Amino acid sequence: MTPTNAEVRTAKTLDRDYKLSDTKGLYLYRATSGSKTWRYKYRYGAKERTLTIGSYPEFDLAEAREHHHEARRPPRDGTDPALEAQRKKQALISAV
Repeated sequence: MTPTNAEVRTAKTLDRDYKLSDTKGLYLYRATSGSKTWRYKYRYGAKERTLTIGSYPEFDLAEAREHHHEARRPPRDGTDPALEAQRKKQALISAV
């Protein structure tokens, strides 16, 4: 069952970290520190990897799903989404 905006907004801090699963590897990671981050778990080659999409509330549920949809394309094309995100970030930094 996928979470709603209300469930994401009201996710409580517990004495341990936990995940609110969405679909196809996307989940909200709720840390004991109080932070909420959107993450995408995927496989590249034989390894399981995780891509952090962004933190809540900067990325709401709809935006996280949109970025997740974009991140799902590279593995089918043979590239690692985490490496693509790093390349984009470096390009932005070097452009400044």
